[in-house]
Amino acid sequence: GQYYSNTDLLGEPALVRNDKEINFRWGKDAPAAGLPIDRFSVRWTRKVDFERGVYRFCATADDGVRVSIDGGMPFINEWHDSSGSTYCKDVQVVQGRHKIRVEYYDNLERAVIKFWWDRLADG
Repeated sequence: GQYYSNTDLLGEPALVRNDKEINFRWGKDAPAAGLPIDRFSVRWTRKVDFERGVYRFCATADDGVRVSIDGGMPFINEWHDSSGSTYCKDVQVVQGRHKIRVEYYDNLERAVIKFWWDRLADG
């Protein structure tokens, strides 16, 4: 994850670390020392091997979240303040290695982000 001290993923990251999964409930705490409690953003990228099929990608976020594959347009694009909403999208994925990108921002109060997927069917 690349952690930024603003809500727009701008400038150099204040922190870069290898988060094993995206499942955080920071609440009213900062995600790490040196980062603000509110008004921060994070970009996670990872290459993942997928079998061909239909996958349901989901994200729960307080506040904004975007999810894309291989640099394409976000198929989850909920870049707005919210109060812990969950968004899901079914996506046909071809077999192979794909770059998943999740972007998140927290504005005020609670900071929550969780991202996951499930394979629904063969493609």
